[in-house]
Amino acid sequence: MKLYYLAGTALPTEKAHGLQIIKTCAALAAQGLSVTLLVPKRGAEDLWSYYQMPATFEVEWAPFKLAPQLGRLGYWWGAWRFACWAWRKIKQGQPDVILVRDPLPALVASWSGRPVFWESHEPKANWLFGLVAKRATGVVAISSGIKNFLVEHLGVSAEKISVVPDAADVEVIQALSDDKNLWRQQLNLPLDKKIALYTGHLYDWKGADTLARAAKLLPADVLVVLVGGTIEALADFQVRFGATPNLLLAGHQPASDIPAWLKAADVLVLPNSGKQLISSTFTSPLKLFEYLAAGRAIVASDLPSLREILTEATCFFVVADDEVALARGIKTALADPALAAIKARETATLAKNFSWAKRAEHLIKIFAK
Repeated sequence: MKLYYLAGTALPTEKAHGLQIIKTCAALAAQGLSVTLLVPKRGAEDLWSYYQMPATFEVEWAPFKLAPQLGRLGYWWGAWRFACWAWRKIKQGQPDVILVRDPLPALVASWSGRPVFWESHEPKANWLFGLVAKRATGVVAISSGIKNFLVEHLGVSAEKISVVPDAADVEVIQALSDDKNLWRQQLNLPLDKKIALYTGHLYDWKGADTLARAAKLLPADVLVVLVGGTIEALADFQVRFGATPNLLLAGHQPASDIPAWLKAADVLVLPNSGKQLISSTFTSPLKLFEYLAAGRAIVASDLPSLREILTEATCFFVVADDEVALARGIKTALADPALAAIKARETATLAKNFSWAKRAEHLIKIFAK
């Protein structure tokens, strides 16, 4: 099967969607598909070096760069240029199936006469999303919340939508030593502290600011570590929370190093906000599946999006957007190591269902219908 993956976002990028694109393509290629990624290029950095992985699929770069500095006008102009370029590539290459992340390129690709599957990450109730969902051969929703939204707000047939959550390098993470101190020594983290760790960007909807405020309410022997964030976001966090003595802003780290950070922690925190649909209903965060694979206690906001994967057996749930509740949840997880260990074993077992290989197998079954 010859597959084209259209991603109208410049790569490489430090954002999680870039890793999701690359891992999805690599996993499909590992299943025997001939995969070609069509994508705009960002800077001169080599894609494979950036993601520290072998070149197992083809990449064709759009002959222009996007212009994010132009705001929404630049976004739509770039999306249209990319869609038209990709359409020409599709007509030349005649792939058996097309997988697309972005609505406008998905719509244009649907005019090619080839089977098009739209992978929906953040739908909106407007004409474009409705038209794309109806014209696509099928829709891949990363959460049930997205599927329900498409059915209820855009009138898409439920039978047309397949829910396929995101995934993680489960085998890689679980093959690592479980010795926290080994990884703490490697990462220069204190051995005499209990560590509550968060990985990912510092956007409001991800709740990192709630965790930073919760750090002030935790005992001195608990260190809160935030791994990730752009230069601008880190500077903002430094101004707002830099004086918190038990808060460490570790900054952006290579994706290949994240498993070591996870293994160094006592508790992994998923503090998503409940104030935006992308967080409360739509998201399928990569970090969630990495957390599962790490075999550590998880403290998470009690939201429908996270409840699709997590249960009381695998998680300490807390009220979203409440630093007091979050601090209490972290203290509860740390105060009962036996219960935390039981939940951690459950997460490690659950994680096996969410490898990139299993996700690719699921996608291939959808394409073959």
